[in-house]
Amino acid sequence: MTEAVIHVHRGGPLVALVGNPNCGKSALFNLLTGSYQKVANYAGVTVERKKGRMRTSRGRQLRVLDLPGAYSLSPRSPDERVTCDVLLGRARGEKRPDLVVCVVDAANLRRNLRLVLAVQRLGLPCVLALNMVDLARSHGLRVDADALSRKLGLPVVSTVAVQSGGDEALRAFLEDPATWRGAGASAQPLNDDGDHATVQAILLRLGLDKSMPHTASDRIDAMVLHPVAGPLLLTIILFLVFQAVFAWAVLPMDLIKQGTALLGDAVAQALPDNALRSLLVDDVITGAGGVLVFLPQIVILFFFIPVLEESGYLPRAAFMLDRLMGSVGLSGRSFIPLLSSFACAIPGIMAARTQLSVCPGLSRRLHHLPVRAGPGRRLTITGGRRWGDASAQAQQQNRRHTLHPPVQAAKLPAMLNFLPSLAIGAIAGLLMVVNALFWVPILLFFSLLKLLIPVPAFRGALAPVLLAIAEAWVTCNSAWMALTQRTRWDVTGLEGLDYRSWYMVNCNHQSWVDILVLQHLLNRRIPLLKFFLKQQLIWVPVMGLAWWALDFPFMRRHGAEYLRKHPEMRGKDQETTRKACEKFALVPTSVMNFLEGTRFTPAKHARQQSTYAHLLKPKAGGLALALDALGDKFQAILDVTIVYPDGRPTFWHFLQGRMRRVTVRARLLPVPKHLDLTRYSTDSSVRAVFHTWVQQLWEEKDALITQILAEQAPSKEKKAP
Repeated sequence: MTEAVIHVHRGGPLVALVGNPNCGKSALFNLLTGSYQKVANYAGVTVERKKGRMRTSRGRQLRVLDLPGAYSLSPRSPDERVTCDVLLGRARGEKRPDLVVCVVDAANLRRNLRLVLAVQRLGLPCVLALNMVDLARSHGLRVDADALSRKLGLPVVSTVAVQSGGDEALRAFLEDPATWRGAGASAQPLNDDGDHATVQAILLRLGLDKSMPHTASDRIDAMVLHPVAGPLLLTIILFLVFQAVFAWAVLPMDLIKQGTALLGDAVAQALPDNALRSLLVDDVITGAGGVLVFLPQIVILFFFIPVLEESGYLPRAAFMLDRLMGSVGLSGRSFIPLLSSFACAIPGIMAARTQLSVCPGLSRRLHHLPVRAGPGRRLTITGGRRWGDASAQAQQQNRRHTLHPPVQAAKLPAMLNFLPSLAIGAIAGLLMVVNALFWVPILLFFSLLKLLIPVPAFRGALAPVLLAIAEAWVTCNSAWMALTQRTRWDVTGLEGLDYRSWYMVNCNHQSWVDILVLQHLLNRRIPLLKFFLKQQLIWVPVMGLAWWALDFPFMRRHGAEYLRKHPEMRGKDQETTRKACEKFALVPTSVMNFLEGTRFTPAKHARQQSTYAHLLKPKAGGLALALDALGDKFQAILDVTIVYPDGRPTFWHFLQGRMRRVTVRARLLPVPKHLDLTRYSTDSSVRAVFHTWVQQLWEEKDALITQILAEQAPSKEKKAP
């Protein structure tokens, strides 16, 4: 009997991004697909292929692969082997790319073009993305894309992956897959000989063969990489980092211990001696305190790491330590996960897949050694398989657990679906409360620092820390939702979003669940959502404090009767909105606005005598003021429509896992900059034009909801117990 392996590939055109390490592939991947893959200011961040989807302006979907950085097609590490296997068609479960996008650093063509020539020899259609052209211009380099295209014999487009809209030329090329065939392909035999001479000739013809002028970076390198001063400076920096981690963190750690003990004693005295008291004191409070006590060390270390990374010092330190790390079979870049492993061993364990494979003997010796998993705990790695040889089935299973739900409709199995709904609701509510109690104290701690230290530079440095904490909070919410919910997500229109841009987000308001749905779908695709909240919500336990710490705008809405009695309060709502939006101009922000101003209910719909079948009448004032204050900052208006085909869920139904289906449709709309909204409150003609625009938007949304409800009849699935 003969056995054969059959590989089943997904349909649709496949585009692969290939390039040297640290040339901007992952940043370009994020820009094309709207993903939020890790990018950093050093090489070796991408160690496996990342998948995403891109939707063209014609509505066609392309599958995009972000491949690990490689210097050649002769792999010397597992991550380079991943790239070669995909390009040669040897990757299990993946076909050969229909198009290869060779991403090159425009300021380092001498090194990058060798890989481009090697990819051309594979016979695959390819296009060259000339990335970082803005950086090259700042160095005085002017690369003639047309001349480079003629010399290489393949299309060349310019990109700036870290700028919104920096991928427009590449998107235009990707619009029509029919033009890809034969683009830049060369069927020459695989041979690296002469590549160096070919690159030299190309650079000579383009006038780029001269040495780059000395820059500030070169002067910094001369100091920090000096054979004497460099190691001394590294020693001082590492001493300061670890002094902060292990000495400066003692005070907040002691405060957390004392606070946990006092809280436990207070709860123990307030409750009788029963199982509930044991659960709260011994498990919830003691367990949370045991985790929180290490938080100061982790926060301090992960404060220093981004500073060192963004300053460019981490790759320089890795270069200096390459010889030292090489003595034990590692590369210099292993210093980076090693440094972060002093707070948590997970980065070191994940990096071991590529780092330890350089020296198999070292891998075998370390296979049974204890690995530090954090202060006071040990983790022992055992087993009979090398770390780099995990089965493809296990790798595929791991890749299924992604941060964002898929674009196409898919049912996410809940781990707790065997429990009755009442039990699931209780567990989900407890997890939500514990998650809030974990993150809110951390959030308030940094908020108090921001309040007590009125130094603009310090407050500016704290802003991304606060946003990162809030995003982590939302991520943990998504985790307990995945654990407890049995929801079928049908989501489209989230492609092409940019985490580093400003958005005005507009959505219909069906239920309290809308907020969690939006946070779950948009977290880390766009900046953190900032909602306009009623002033009364600041008194909501825990959540009110968190909203205040994150600078959510609170609005005191006055009725017509109140304004008649107190005319001096007229316009205060607009003033609050304007001040809040001006504050958002400092950091990329997504301003969230429910145009209806309140949740939809049949009673409100009847009371308003709304002309829309599924919506309340829109209130355009808040949207107009936000666009007036930040109109030049907003990249686009993200119009989101949420529909619950099986009926609007209450929050308790949501916690119970009874929200079976959610349909979300999103689209990007241009900001109406032709309107002079500075005269919105004083000029009736401007208000009339803007109201007409909003009403048209609302009519389209109402028609879309009608269409979705017609296509998706109420679910006939058997309800869970």
